Amino acid sequence: DLWEKFKDEFDDDCIVHFVKTLEYDEIMANIEKLPKFEAVIGMGGGQAVDYAKTVAWKTHMPLYQVPTSIATNAVFGHRAGLRFNSVVRYVGYVEPVAVYVDYDVIQSGPKALNRSGVCDVLCYNNSMFDWKYAAGQGKCEEKWPYDQEMVDEVKEVYQSVVDNLDDIYELNEKGIRVLTEGLRWGGAAFHNNGWNPRPIEGSDHFL
Repeated sequence: DLWEKFKDEFDDDCIVHFVKTLEYDEIMANIEKLPKFEAVIGMGGGQAVDYAKTVAWKTHMPLYQVPTSIATNAVFGHRAGLRFNSVVRYVGYVEPVAVYVDYDVIQSGPKALNRSGVCDVLCYNNSMFDWKYAAGQGKCEEKWPYDQEMVDEVKEVYQSVVDNLDDIYELNEKGIRVLTEGLRWGGAAFHNNGWNPRPIEGSDHFL
């Protein structure tokens, strides 16, 4: 249903694939059949962005993501949630070149679904206490020692969402931006490379 809305934005020679499965073996078989291409664009919900991550990871092609919902931080995460005999595993590693969020597209989607994205940010509150408790019990992994500077950063991100819950509930442009920035932080938390969303001049989009 989305392709009819967006197809005129793409060149005629683009390869269109509608996601029907997230089973790893089936995806690998589909990738083998693909003709030559230069980039991967994941447009849609969670299945589309995870499928796109997998194709980009396996082919070493640049990845661009265009989420049509902000219900989770999956579009910013580096691993894909794939199925192995129906059992979900998070595999691979790929960083998107850019993530494009269109306010109009998000606002036209189910409000309850998009509002639920706050859950992926509000849980940061628990993570701060869990990490500190683990450190106090000597249970932190060596590569992830307790880092007060990072805790302060996540507290700031968490608080920005709490302070703007009314805008998020309304899904106005401010609410979408605040929630998306919160999701971006969590999705990239294990590899924060300073990538920040910025406005695209003269448009209703940001990346």
